[in-house]
Amino acid sequence: MVIDINHYIRNYNNCYRSIIPRDKTPGLLKPLPILERPWQYISIDFYKLPIDRDGYNIVMILVNYFGKRLFSILCYKDINAKEVAQLYIYYVYQIYRPLDTIISNHKPQFILAFWNKFT
Repeated sequence: MVIDINHYIRNYNNCYRSIIPRDKTPGLLKPLPILERPWQYISIDFYKLPIDRDGYNIVMILVNYFGKRLFSILCYKDINAKEVAQLYIYYVYQIYRPLDTIISNHKPQFILAFWNKFT
């Protein structure tokens, strides 16, 4: 019955016009440029894990946008941006050299601290 009522409201023109959208209108999407080499653009994400015998409880995922290759690195929950940069240098930078952009859902301060450690 609830499904039928929702279907009726969705299809009834007066009800549909009286609904006021509460969210902001979305902005324009900004696509990534065409990549020239691997590990030029990467994304960094963190996922929680159960604590293992060595005490690791977070996995850091680095994804290469060029070939979709990924590195997963175990780390601790209290890791900061400088330590993330050190792990990146140790595991990825030695093989693939410098990157151009980092895409992450973390605050800009995180990315800034990462770049400051790099330079």
